Amino acid sequence: MADDLRSMLGCYGDEMALTPSIDSLAQDGVVFTNAHAQKKIRQHYYAAVTFMDEQVGKVLSSLEETGLRNNTLIVFVGDHGWSLGEHQEYSKFSNFQVATNVPLIVSPPPSHRHRVGLAAMPRFVNDPVALLDLFPTLASLASLPMPPRCSSRHEGSRNESTCTDGINMFEAAKRVQILHQYPRPSAAPQNNSDQPRLGDIRIMGYSSLSCDYRYTEWVGFNPHTFRRNWSDVYGVELYDLRTDPREDNNVANNTEYRRVVQALSSELHKLVGS
Repeated sequence: MADDLRSMLGCYGDEMALTPSIDSLAQDGVVFTNAHAQKKIRQHYYAAVTFMDEQVGKVLSSLEETGLRNNTLIVFVGDHGWSLGEHQEYSKFSNFQVATNVPLIVSPPPSHRHRVGLAAMPRFVNDPVALLDLFPTLASLASLPMPPRCSSRHEGSRNESTCTDGINMFEAAKRVQILHQYPRPSAAPQNNSDQPRLGDIRIMGYSSLSCDYRYTEWVGFNPHTFRRNWSDVYGVELYDLRTDPREDNNVANNTEYRRVVQALSSELHKLVGS
């Protein structure tokens, strides 16, 4: 085993380390380079974010210099993800928060901050929000008519020219949880596991996120009828975000969380439907 981050055979080449067996294995050419590759990927990601941050700074400076900041509503938002080696995964093909979260900053112009109860200093909000909430939030901050709630997910919403399933982020009523989902073509890994075609989907992972928990059920799915089978369970995940914010320890089978699993399962079924 060789450590590609050092010129010698990892720590095994150190004069004070006596590891003849591992040194021999390294000399036979069994080399693991994941550590180096991961650092390179993260370096590139950090460089891209740093460059983007500099461009945002230029835009903000221009708004201040031209006096437009006083009547400009700024929303900073991006695409979701990425995983950079967490859970031994890259990109964004999962229900984990590291793959589903987006950056979101809402900054009303100074003259509007009193309307939403914002103090001069910024504040962090831990309540669950979804990008669906941007539409009604922006309408409210811009003093535009609030779009009505969509009457249903089916025929009713088609007859409405403009409606929303979102919630104004600055209203007292907050989301209790938000929903994510990700498909799989099979229980065992295969070439199209991360990006299956619609017709190949056989399993859907439905995941609810609240302030305290991430709960996920992987169940049978029919790609032709878009129906899920809650009785055909392939796996269950529960992460206690109060003690495990990185979602590393699945406690779904722990006895102490039995009632939590039952309650969250019932809520998830209601949220998703049949």
